[in-house]
Amino acid sequence: YTDLSNPHEYFRALVVNRSLRVIMGKLADLLRHPDEIIPMLGMAVAAQKAKRLPQDPSLKFCYDMLNKVSRSFAVVIQQLPERLRDAICVFYLVLRALDTVEDDMALDDKVKIPLLRCFHEKSRDRSWSMSCGYGHYVALMENYQLVTDVFLSLDHEYQRVIEDICKRMGNGMADFIPKEVKTVEEYNLYCHYVAGLVGVGLSQLFASSGLESKEFFRLDDTANEMGLFLQKTNIIRDYLEDIVEEPAPRMFWPKEIWGNYADRLDEFKEAENADRAVECLNHMIANALSHVGKCLEYMSKLKDPSIFAFCGIPQVMAIGTLEACFNNHAVFTGVVKMRRGETAKIMWFMRDHTDLCVLFRHYAKLIAAKAIAMKASDPHREEILEICSQIEERTTARIEADTTYHRRASLEDDAPLPLSTRVLFLIVSLMFGAYAFKLEAAQNIFGVLLQHQYSAVDYINMFIAIVLVLYSIISIVERLTAIRYD
Repeated sequence: YTDLSNPHEYFRALVVNRSLRVIMGKLADLLRHPDEIIPMLGMAVAAQKAKRLPQDPSLKFCYDMLNKVSRSFAVVIQQLPERLRDAICVFYLVLRALDTVEDDMALDDKVKIPLLRCFHEKSRDRSWSMSCGYGHYVALMENYQLVTDVFLSLDHEYQRVIEDICKRMGNGMADFIPKEVKTVEEYNLYCHYVAGLVGVGLSQLFASSGLESKEFFRLDDTANEMGLFLQKTNIIRDYLEDIVEEPAPRMFWPKEIWGNYADRLDEFKEAENADRAVECLNHMIANALSHVGKCLEYMSKLKDPSIFAFCGIPQVMAIGTLEACFNNHAVFTGVVKMRRGETAKIMWFMRDHTDLCVLFRHYAKLIAAKAIAMKASDPHREEILEICSQIEERTTARIEADTTYHRRASLEDDAPLPLSTRVLFLIVSLMFGAYAFKLEAAQNIFGVLLQHQYSAVDYINMFIAIVLVLYSIISIVERLTAIRYD
């Protein structure tokens, strides 16, 4: 649509075109990775389940806020036993609120620093709230008294853990407000305050619940490593988002590392500095990967399946994100992240420590393959290869030691989708086609009244329906042919 005389129609056409490109991109992903279709459908169902909120007004607010600020976390937390779920939900929101105070660059440091140091006290003050942050976090801060209500209803041991971690984290954040992260030691300390302490707190909550052993009260070192690995991954991935932050960026890449490659950290955005930027990026990733050994050690001690999934899924997503970022200059020019289908597959298939090791080994091999393809002169090539070799050796030993482990669909074993699954997908595609083409039968199936007037979105839905049905038929024929000749 190029008629600029009608701005309304012009911008409407732009929106439709953009929506079409997004839809076609997602459809292309599904066609390239058909093994991700079922996990994505499963995760869509799980996401809908996570949106079913409790009746209690305060709990309802907490879980609704959790869905808004972190959909993937909201899905994972729903798998936890009820006696632990509410405590971890409140723990997460209290620390998100604390983080909102730290991140709000509009707050004067004379207000921010004292508030960070006393923020742990706010969870006992039913009258306290404030306006700060952005997006959904504004509602969290303005309705903080509802979080307080749930906090005060928790078991006293849970309250003690949450309050203690919030106090230690707030003081650590306050210490770093006026200073730049220069050394790797300071980098580790900052990550300890903002993420390592989260791991420590979660370990104490696990032990307090009785779902894990009392040993978890004493696993501060490995629990801290879990947090450091996640936080360093986020800091690496979010370079561009952080460097352009207004009114002034707060960066946590240590100067001890980036100072070897540039005079200013923002130079990495420029195309002429791409080679040096990627060398620095790989240095940062090597530093993050050094925590993997301790993370695997910690997760090998978890016994409760729901707690294991809660801890393990973010760790696998972290190494998957580092694989996507490794040797990739796009980190400095845009957003680099895992595909949604890949994430869904991880959440769908990972059930135990052997699955975790299979996935860690998978991503370690991908990183190593990229490192092998790099120039031999790259300063971090050998270091990365050594770290990946150690990860592969450790995970392989665990996989081979598991006598109950059988080959199953995973990121490393792309088994073909069974015929029954392909037939089910054809049925779903036909149902969607009935809806897209506004067939009368669809009214009874979906319980909706369909208007027989077509919009641009309707035509997009029709096109998608045709592609899905054709793809399903071809997939079934392909599988039947394979079975015949097997």
